[in-house]
Amino acid sequence: MNWGKVEGKRQYKMAQKSCTNLAPSEILGHKVKDVISGFEGRVTGYVIYLSGCNQLNIVPEYDKKAKKWPEAHWIDVQRAVIVDKSQRVTLDNRKTPGHDEPPAERETP
Repeated sequence: MNWGKVEGKRQYKMAQKSCTNLAPSEILGHKVKDVISGFEGRVTGYVIYLSGCNQLNIVPEYDKKAKKWPEAHWIDVQRAVIVDKSQRVTLDNRKTPGHDEPPAERETP
């Protein structure tokens, strides 16, 4: 058996699912997995550091037995692979004020 070819195929498949070359807006909402620890959850945050060590905030699913949310974790983008591209969560924030809405104005007395 040629282990080099097997390893190459696995690395190629991981590269196809890797989050490294995606824009933050393309990663947010996806279910991802940390290839090192196996930690899995939804991407709810993306931070870009000056040093270039970009990270994702991963929130796991609700723990029904414990009746609580497990703690979220920040991981490096390079460690994350998308588990299933069809399961992306998006929010429609058009009706609520946000960064695209003008700030509230104070009335002058």
